[in-house]
Amino acid sequence: ATLAAATSSPYFLHRLAKTFFRDRSVKIVRQRTKKLRELESRRLVKFQKLANDLLKLDLTARGKFWAKKLFAQEAIDNIRPQWPQKWSGKWYLLIYDLTPYKKAVRDAFRNAIKKWRMYPMAQNVWASPFDCQAPLDRLCRTLNMDTDQIIYTSIKKIAREEKVKSYFGL
Repeated sequence: ATLAAATSSPYFLHRLAKTFFRDRSVKIVRQRTKKLRELESRRLVKFQKLANDLLKLDLTARGKFWAKKLFAQEAIDNIRPQWPQKWSGKWYLLIYDLTPYKKAVRDAFRNAIKKWRMYPMAQNVWASPFDCQAPLDRLCRTLNMDTDQIIYTSIKKIAREEKVKSYFGL
């Protein structure tokens, strides 16, 4: 991404933000300017002066990594199962062992499962009254995980069934 702005003034970032966010209030322009300075101080973006007093704004390698991570998290958050109106009477169990994967991948996987409101039966064992196979496959593809470490099956009865039913309001 490349942006151009005149750099003759020490307030070039404020002017850049004011131009770019022209339809916004003064408060928002100041917030954007502050954010651009913060991104520069965190070494996520780099400003480079070009000929004709133009300014180039580039993502650094660190900034590209950060952006990739942010977009991956957003993609994970958008994966959600569709809950049917009526329960089929089956229970779906998810059993996994993600020790070969990095902690960040394991945490992202576990947090997604928690957001899906699955019931924790034991460590790395989760139950759901609704089929989550399709979103589970999408989650594994998004996290670049091999499904060999995951067992997903359906059964008729589970332990502590009444407690699990009350958790899901069934």
